Amino acid sequence: MITLFRIETFKLFKRKKTLVVLIAFMLLTTLIGYGSYRDVQNYKRNNSPEARITQMESIIESIKQEKNNVPDNLKNDKDAADKYRAQMDEQIQSLQSEITTLKASQDSTIDWKETLRQRIKSNEDRMQEIKNSRDGSSADEMSYLDSDTSLNKYLLEHDIKPVDTAGNFDAFSFITLLVSALGEVFLAIGIAVFAADMVSGEASPPTMKLLLTQPITRGKVIFSKFLSINIASVLCIVGVEIIGFLMIGLFFGFGNSGYPVAVGAQYKFDTTQMMQGGSYPLVVVAGSRYIIPQWEYIIRLILMQSLYIVACTSVVFLISALVKNSMVSMGISVVSVIGTSILFLGYGVFRSLARFVYVIFGNVGNLITGQAALNMRSPGITLGSSIIMFIVWIIVSYITAHIVFTKKDILI
Repeated sequence: MITLFRIETFKLFKRKKTLVVLIAFMLLTTLIGYGSYRDVQNYKRNNSPEARITQMESIIESIKQEKNNVPDNLKNDKDAADKYRAQMDEQIQSLQSEITTLKASQDSTIDWKETLRQRIKSNEDRMQEIKNSRDGSSADEMSYLDSDTSLNKYLLEHDIKPVDTAGNFDAFSFITLLVSALGEVFLAIGIAVFAADMVSGEASPPTMKLLLTQPITRGKVIFSKFLSINIASVLCIVGVEIIGFLMIGLFFGFGNSGYPVAVGAQYKFDTTQMMQGGSYPLVVVAGSRYIIPQWEYIIRLILMQSLYIVACTSVVFLISALVKNSMVSMGISVVSVIGTSILFLGYGVFRSLARFVYVIFGNVGNLITGQAALNMRSPGITLGSSIIMFIVWIIVSYITAHIVFTKKDILI
């Protein structure tokens, strides 16, 4: 059995297709890294305090010109013209206040802990306003405020100075983005191309004759193939990501491994209020969200992604066992990945069943943080239920492939 597994793994890594898929993922990782770096540089350039102050000063000058040029339809109405100028003055004062705040933020003597305390209080005041207004459309804002408050409290308690994550480029932020970007579409399609001929590719008479004339059962043959393709898929994809992580870390720094990440948020429908359209808003379950350090979040991210990769590979493996032609198997696998995503995310009648469809949850970070439930308005989507869903897909796919392969007639 071990020998058979080694042979199957050797055959996998000897294929040209494996090298092509591996290079494709490496190029994709490089492009994502470069794009992320450029985005961060653009963000710093456009959102630095200096840049924002310059933009606001330019806006103030434009408003002053508008103030002096009262519209023709208001010139003959003194009250309306005065009201118009007063509105311009209010805008100028508001912008000048923001400029003062930005200039103050550049002062290195400002106590960042006091700033965090003020932000926490501001968030809590705003959350109370939302609760009092019973505005169901503010569920997303409420979730953000709750998460931001938890993170800020953690930073205070652990004496960690906050950083602007949007303007930060390091190894930890990169691998988080990479897993998210690959998982949206590319991962499932890459696996479909990589694993589609694992069984169907062996259907040619010489290959199958060699396999079936050996003193081994069909069950061992199919299991060794299943094991080798899943291990190879995880090693190739996660291996490329880890290499990317190390390269970014060496050139740009690894970042603070202890920086907090809010995870575990669970949601429920708030049946005491109703949104437009007759639906109920989602609210965070009190106490469900908690904080973990960034290094732990990355480990969870990689483990969860590995489970997703195995689920994808298992389903493609099943298709390969059902179809004799490798090109047909690949076509069905790719079309099913794309079609399933469109069908269960784009049509309301199927959307309620989306939480049972593995391919939709390639962005596993959303499962860990709880954002997936909010995005899909489905409280039943939790990390635990998603793990069970992935495992069920893996087991059912293998059992079905095993039965089909061991029972069907193979003509040599």
